[in-house]
Amino acid sequence: MTANESIDVAVVKLLRRFLSGFEPPAQVDSMTGAISSLSSIDLPVADGADYYFQLVFSPELQVHAKLLNNTTAKMYFWYMPFEDAAFKYSVEKQDAAFLETVENLLTNQTRIVQKKGWLFWHFRCEYELGGAWKNLGGTSCLRFSNFSVPGITGRRQIYRSLPIAKQLSG
Repeated sequence: MTANESIDVAVVKLLRRFLSGFEPPAQVDSMTGAISSLSSIDLPVADGADYYFQLVFSPELQVHAKLLNNTTAKMYFWYMPFEDAAFKYSVEKQDAAFLETVENLLTNQTRIVQKKGWLFWHFRCEYELGGAWKNLGGTSCLRFSNFSVPGITGRRQIYRSLPIAKQLSG
């Protein structure tokens, strides 16, 4: 069970609202929507997508993007942590931000931009809203370390995904 069972229920309700026919994994109580021993849910892959999203509930709330056709289990790619301190330890603010992020990922086209810097690899996730790209968040890792990152030609690579909800239910 996660530290905040109410987010589990809210996420399942949100996924059911946007993904027709969504059924939570077996570890989710189908009556309450509470996640008992599940630590993550993989969202469906939109047609033609380069990646899919994974919602992580334990040990902290996070959203990960996982590259498709990836043969390395520990590949570093974009993720977004929802750390307690960033929300001044307000569970309500943290949950609201997590749900808003998941809804944006479900209902909008997204892209992840990978950039090669002098010292760091940079990953930024954006969603398209009203014809403009909005920043969702970014992460970086040291280039000269043991991190395994996707190989790119040049200094920049853009990965794309169509809206998941519109693709599956509309």
